[in-house]
Amino acid sequence: MRSSRKRLVRIGTLAAAGLGAAALVASTTGAFAEEPEPRGDVETKIAGGERAEEGQYPWMVSLSWTEDGSHFCGGSLIAPDLVLTAGHCFDEGSAETIEVRHGSVKHAETDTYQIEDYIVAPDYDYDLVYDWAVVKLTEPILGAQPIPLAPADLDNWTDFEVAGWGVRGHTGTSSNLRWAEVPYITDAECTELAGKWGFTPETQMCAGVLEEGAEVNACPADSGGPLMAEIAGQKVLAGIVSWGSDCYADPDPGVYTSVGAQIDDIALAIAQLSLDE
Repeated sequence: MRSSRKRLVRIGTLAAAGLGAAALVASTTGAFAEEPEPRGDVETKIAGGERAEEGQYPWMVSLSWTEDGSHFCGGSLIAPDLVLTAGHCFDEGSAETIEVRHGSVKHAETDTYQIEDYIVAPDYDYDLVYDWAVVKLTEPILGAQPIPLAPADLDNWTDFEVAGWGVRGHTGTSSNLRWAEVPYITDAECTELAGKWGFTPETQMCAGVLEEGAEVNACPADSGGPLMAEIAGQKVLAGIVSWGSDCYADPDPGVYTSVGAQIDDIALAIAQLSLDE
């Protein structure tokens, strides 16, 4: 997540193995020892979070630099060999310089997987209106438990969970995956709060705790991580951590890529990566 405008910051090849892209969508019926700060203006934080337990988010992955293993973005397994993350996580990296880590809430105990290919949203630009990327691994993760994709951007979301390898307050990075609950913020309210910096309700959604003094939010380098909701008792990937303002200043909404709003384009990218096998 990079600085932009009012200190806005980036928070940080149809189916693999015979799995149709539609099967990745939910039905409406039915880790890291303390390290130096990553490069550039990227930090790692889940403000106001709690430690995650092993197995709590089995689809959670870290995007790390191959040169030193340091975490800089999150992501979600949507198939055993596919990861959905933020497009801006590839602004300064490539399949050769980025690796995927998975398998533990402790980043230092995760296993490393190489990237074969990836597709960034075709309309991606630095304004982050279309901020997603699908990543294909060179091999599937055995025993993977992918998270289904939300089928649509609903207008009656309630509470979400967000997760990432972060910090508490202004301290250093945590060795353990952290998570927090963040309530839904309507498009109308978010347009008023964040629209002056470029909120686009057609492709984005908002969540966060807005009470004065609250410090509960996704923050820089939680980018690409999951915003999770429940539909019919099943946890789904509703959003992708994209951008926001200073997590510890005035309570502002976190802005997320809406998975449901861009589900067709994401499915096309999944199909393309699978056809390239």
